Amino acid sequence: MTQGDDLQDTARGRRIAQSLAAMLSCVLVACFDAPAAAAGESTATPAPPAAVGSERPDVLLVTLDTARADRIGAYGYTGARTRHIDALAERGLLFEQAVAPTPITLPSHASILTGVLPPAHGVHDNGLFALGPQAKLVSEVFRERGWRTGAFVGAYVLDARFGLDQGFELYRGPTPDRRQQEPHSERTAPEVTADVLEWLASLEADEPFFAWVHFYDPHFPYTPSVRYPKLDPYDGELARCDAHLGRILKLLREIRPGREPVVLVTSDHGEGLGDHGERTHGLLLYQPTLRVPLVIAGPGVTTSPGRRIMEDVSTAAVAATLLDAAGIWEGGEGAGLHETSWPSLLSAAPERTASAPPRAVYFENHLPYHAHRWRAARGIVDGGFKLIAGGTPELYALRDDPDEARDLAASDPLRSGVLERRLDEVLAASASLGWAVGRDVDAGERALLESLGYLESSRGADPFSDELPDVRERMADLEVLREAKALIEHAVDRGDDPVASAVGREQRDAQVAGVLQRAAELLAPVRARNPHSPAVARRLSRIERMRGDFGAAAALLEEVVKAHPFGVEDRFALALVYEEMGRSDDALREVKALERLAPDYGRAVEWLAAHHCQRADRVVCETWLLRVIDTLATDHPRGRDAQRALDALREKARSDG
Repeated sequence: MTQGDDLQDTARGRRIAQSLAAMLSCVLVACFDAPAAAAGESTATPAPPAAVGSERPDVLLVTLDTARADRIGAYGYTGARTRHIDALAERGLLFEQAVAPTPITLPSHASILTGVLPPAHGVHDNGLFALGPQAKLVSEVFRERGWRTGAFVGAYVLDARFGLDQGFELYRGPTPDRRQQEPHSERTAPEVTADVLEWLASLEADEPFFAWVHFYDPHFPYTPSVRYPKLDPYDGELARCDAHLGRILKLLREIRPGREPVVLVTSDHGEGLGDHGERTHGLLLYQPTLRVPLVIAGPGVTTSPGRRIMEDVSTAAVAATLLDAAGIWEGGEGAGLHETSWPSLLSAAPERTASAPPRAVYFENHLPYHAHRWRAARGIVDGGFKLIAGGTPELYALRDDPDEARDLAASDPLRSGVLERRLDEVLAASASLGWAVGRDVDAGERALLESLGYLESSRGADPFSDELPDVRERMADLEVLREAKALIEHAVDRGDDPVASAVGREQRDAQVAGVLQRAAELLAPVRARNPHSPAVARRLSRIERMRGDFGAAAALLEEVVKAHPFGVEDRFALALVYEEMGRSDDALREVKALERLAPDYGRAVEWLAAHHCQRADRVVCETWLLRVIDTLATDHPRGRDAQRALDALREKARSDG
């Protein structure tokens, strides 16, 4: 579920949007102040070239979003179609027990690219945090050393605004028009690969490169594969990513013959797939969502191809490992990475066999707190034993019990105590580096939020408080939230039925009211148990909007915006409710705040354009129409509407003299 659930327009909400569009004859769907490069990308001036040669290998990092290790062929899964990853494992190294530091996309990638753990870099969830300029990413090290750098990501949650673009000459993500229509949109593996191939072909043959390729396809919802119709949809998504990895490797063989790249394939987290009662990821901290593939191959990586490393390792070691494989590793230090970064998984010995660092593997999850006001959790894996500390501690012997079916915490309190102390040591060594910004780092933004009363955000509270509910005890509530959402969607679909007589409409409205009442009744006990849950408040606000009780809807959305002051969909939904209530000044205040906080959020610019064109003079209206046009792709139909509106405005000005 997303923070924007309640912005999936009701019939009334759509009529509002349509009326605004009619006033303006356009709708904004793209990114404000886009750079001169193509939409969806950020660019930087290439670093001055350094001396290059064959000793500087090309380096390719591939992250498969939401990839469980046990659904990859090289890890023993017979139903997989991952021959390119499997081939890398056969000629390189495979890490059997690689653990992601969190089952959340942005913070996990922040650790992959910086080498430090979430408590240190400070990014704990999608959307609410970003890496500030103080962070040092592996891309920056490569660029400083003369490598060309490019990133090609498939998901909005890794948009350049969240700080992972540092050090990349080219950072290409979802195009703004798609992102606007679906805030958590993805680019498919074919789309990402097309950009990768174009960029690689543009490089000089002797220029070493570091490329990060992110495939989002395995993330829910899973799309059945036409190419692999007999595969489970999730497996089909992984197979598609593998096939496009193969396309990239094929091109490199063709355009750079004899120049073998270093290739590392891993994932940000796994997927529950129903294990331990979790369908997807983001709530629990069991191995299905934490254990990920980690395979590396390339020149000088190992003298023992096909070796499988059994030690517990963290994907936070990826950054240093890539630098080590590229020859940028001096005296065991990360050549520019932070001193607390994980060391390389390759030894400094000439034979370059794998070497597991003597560290406990840390993991955490803050999403339950930010999304539901449930207690966050964290833990470590050390010596094959796993401690989950969040509420009642859990202890598992992973070598003997890989499915985590037997909790040993009660029967082995001594070991539990040892791991709790090790966890404390890891946390002490991972003190905050001050890299993360909560999107309120700008003084102007902070003043604006304070004036609106929106700085009572969740980041100031303790996500590990014992007073918060245990996520394991609230999984049933999650099913209720899903059921309520399905009922609301059904009510939306039923209420939008345009084919109905007067009697039919009356029956339809009665049915819609009944469905909404059922959803409200389902949510009531969940709300009583956890009155501060933003997810519950969003759904209830949507119900009240559809019922026409805009005062109740506004109160609920105000509560959500206080908890998540940077949630753009929440804030815009609140503005629409204020509009319905006739509180135009409040609506304007919210949309102005939204446009300031997220200038590339198209709906806000659209709304402001309509507002100013209704109330201001021709010059102001023209300015806003130009602002809208600048945000749209030139071939977008509503962009053409905006251009026609502007042409009509200018023609009227000429005729008026």
